[in-house]
Amino acid sequence: MYVQAPKSDIYVALLGVALGAMLIGCVLLLLVLNRYNFQTSISALTPAPSQAIALAANDVIVKIDTVRL
Repeated sequence: MYVQAPKSDIYVALLGVALGAMLIGCVLLLLVLNRYNFQTSISALTPAPSQAIALAANDVIVKIDTVRL
């Protein structure tokens, strides 16, 4: 019994384009990491409290200027 193989269509070509883009992205990521000798550091600082939280904590009423765009 002979079954004909399905032909490639545009979706197969798009899969190839996506694969190529992912490979290029990985290579570029490796080049960027190579600048830093593959050493990463996390320097996360605690975010400063927003002005609303600071006002609520101090129980001080301050007029906040708004900007209209």
